[in-house]
Amino acid sequence: MYQGVLIKESINDELILDMVEIERAELWKTNDIPKYWTAVY
Repeated sequence: MYQGVLIKESINDELILDMVEIERAELWKTNDIPKYWTAVY
C-alpha cells in the first residue's frame, strides 16, 4: 500500500480519487493561480 499526498489540481482525471482511500483532505490557500490547492492524504 502507498501513502502520500496527492494535489487534486495536478491530476487530469479526477476519477482516480474513487480508487484511493482518502484519510483526510486539506485546502491550501495560495497567492497565485489557482487560488486554492486541494491536498488529499
